[in-house]
Amino acid sequence: MPEVFNNLFQNKEDIILFILAIIILFILLGCVYAFFSAIFLIITSKGEDEKLKKAWNTLRYMLLGLFVTIFFLFFGPQLAKFLADEDTDTSVYTAKNVFKKMGDIISTTVGAVTLIIKNYPDGTADFSSLKKNDTSLTTEKIYL
Repeated sequence: MPEVFNNLFQNKEDIILFILAIIILFILLGCVYAFFSAIFLIITSKGEDEKLKKAWNTLRYMLLGLFVTIFFLFFGPQLAKFLADEDTDTSVYTAKNVFKKMGDIISTTVGAVTLIIKNYPDGTADFSSLKKNDTSLTTEKIYL
């Protein structure tokens, strides 16, 4: 696995935090999308009731997504503590650590994209050296 991904999974507590962080991150991204979509619909509605109704419904979905995000932030770690094994360190399941893991995910994604752009600045990738059973990845080049 390339070096850029090494900080995401170090033990099973990190895997559970990763799952919680991914769920919350996708819900938050959906809320941001719903917000901008609703604003766009309100601006372009020109007073049409159907578009305004669709915009208000989108805002309701955004608020529901924010509620689910808050629920996962407070009760997700508690649920993870409840479902964890006896030998698992449950003190790491906090909202602060979930946010830290979200930051790790975002920085790792940005690092991987930067690595790809640096290795392929013209946007072309050479796949001729890949074989079907080639499972080794080097850190010098990333194959898309």
